Amino acid sequence: MESRSTDGQNAKRWIVVFVVALIIYLLSFGPAARMMYRRSASEVAARSFEVLYAPVLWLQRMPVIGGCIYLYADLWGAIDD
Repeated sequence: MESRSTDGQNAKRWIVVFVVALIIYLLSFGPAARMMYRRSASEVAARSFEVLYAPVLWLQRMPVIGGCIYLYADLWGAIDD
């Protein structure tokens, strides 16, 4: 019986780790976008940004979520008005 509760606790820990990592990934988009668009980035850095944040850039094309991502990037100063 003890191994079942341990397995359940391990699963919960991994879920928490995954969710925290996902949140950190999403929150890192704003500062990374600022560094990419506010400074002259090399081609390699620009391509790396596009590859690393491809899921976020894809979500940005969605009407509601895209607006939130745009506002978050603007909050970090990544958007030129």
